[in-house]
Amino acid sequence: MPHIPLKLVILTILTVWSLQFAQAADPAPAVANPAEKTVPPYGFSLLPKAFQKHPVLAISIITEMTDEGRKLTPPSQENPTYCYLFSSGYHQEGYEAAQEGAVPKDSFEKLVQKSLASAGYLPGNKEHPAAQVLFLVWGVHVKLRQNAVETEQGGEDDLGHHNLLSRAALVGGAAFEKDLAKAIQEQAVGGWENASVIDPVYRFTNRDALTRNLMEQVLDDCYYVVISAYDGAALARGEKKLLWRTKMSTPAQGVSLVETTPALVASGRPFFGREMAQASIVGKRITRGGHVELGPLEFKGYIDKPSEPETSPASK
Repeated sequence: MPHIPLKLVILTILTVWSLQFAQAADPAPAVANPAEKTVPPYGFSLLPKAFQKHPVLAISIITEMTDEGRKLTPPSQENPTYCYLFSSGYHQEGYEAAQEGAVPKDSFEKLVQKSLASAGYLPGNKEHPAAQVLFLVWGVHVKLRQNAVETEQGGEDDLGHHNLLSRAALVGGAAFEKDLAKAIQEQAVGGWENASVIDPVYRFTNRDALTRNLMEQVLDDCYYVVISAYDGAALARGEKKLLWRTKMSTPAQGVSLVETTPALVASGRPFFGREMAQASIVGKRITRGGHVELGPLEFKGYIDKPSEPETSPASK
């Protein structure tokens, strides 16, 4: 890819948002299963999310299938698919240290097993050998900071583009990443110096509401859970044959990894092993433990600063 200032790419996208700010938000994309308990993923609140007791997460979900995976019939409760779940644990993507993966591994894996079972993916056993092996990974994808260390491959911009496109593939899928990379390359070839309506990155970001919302996640840190399904028989022969991969992510601002991972898994349940033409964004409300209660206000009078310190009789 040609050398393109990363700041120009970000400036273009931010310009799009500034023009859209005064307009009403477009409707969120439809959810695959309307029966799922979800809420609108976007809404205005004066209180920052970090201080909200019941914040709403905007969760992006994308399932990508391979040719082998498309040959399979999605499971159901009547015709389940038996599988083994293998956890790879916490992983961090990016170039700076972030919060530690404090998610309780055992309890989280049980939660994933339960969510998979409700989607028709049951644990394999002697009677029902596993047809698929599912690999679970979760963590945080960190954006490149301003003090990134330059490398011999081209410096901060190249690192930034790699970081940006990697997060685009996580949030919106491979096709989304490819479209963004093409827009960035066209921007460089055209020599655009200022964001405008004919700027390729501007046009890509502003092509629809879904893309604008996905780009909001791409430009910042996000938490994620990824489940990848491989053919069990092929894996037993030492062959890695990917069938499908479901990616779930949400912005990291104002929330923690511990409180978001269960919501990511729960929201992804209707999409496991089911091909999607594009990413979908669903809203999930979470409840935080603990609260602070304020009693009635009382006027206690003014506190005057004494003119001089008092002395005890013993000091005289």
